[in-house]
Amino acid sequence: MTKNQGFLVTLQWDPAGGTAYATIGQVMDINGPEVSRDEIEVTTRDSTEYWMEFLKGMKNGGNISFGVVLDLSLASHGTAATGLLSDMQNETTIPAWKLNYPNSKTCTFDGFLTAFPPAAPMKDAFTADLTVKVTGKPSFD
Repeated sequence: MTKNQGFLVTLQWDPAGGTAYATIGQVMDINGPEVSRDEIEVTTRDSTEYWMEFLKGMKNGGNISFGVVLDLSLASHGTAATGLLSDMQNETTIPAWKLNYPNSKTCTFDGFLTAFPPAAPMKDAFTADLTVKVTGKPSFD
C-alpha cells in the first residue's frame, strides 16, 4: 500500500475550459471535492418490520476549498485575464480544474468560484480562502 503526503498535491485551472491548465501558485490546504448523493425516501405503510426504505438520488460534485498566500501580482491570482479574480468577473465561461495527486493520479472537473474572501490579519500572512462549486461529474483518473 502506497502512502503519500498531502503536500505533493497541486491544483491547476484553465479559465478557458480545459485546454491549457496553469498551476495556481502559493496554495496551502486543499479540501474536496465533497462528492455526495441525495437519498430519496420511499417508505410505505407496507414496508417490512418498520424499516425505512430509500432509493439512490442525484449525485452532487460538491465544493472544493483551498487557501492561498495571496499575491495579486501572480498571474494565477490577480490578473484580469488569467487570475482567479477573473472568474468572479466572468459570467459565461466555466473554468476547468485539475487536482494532481501523487503517482500520476488526477481529479478533473468544471467549476466556478463562489467565494474569494481575502484576509489581512495584523500578525499573519495576506491570504484568501477560496471556494469552487463543482458542476457536473468530477473525473477521478
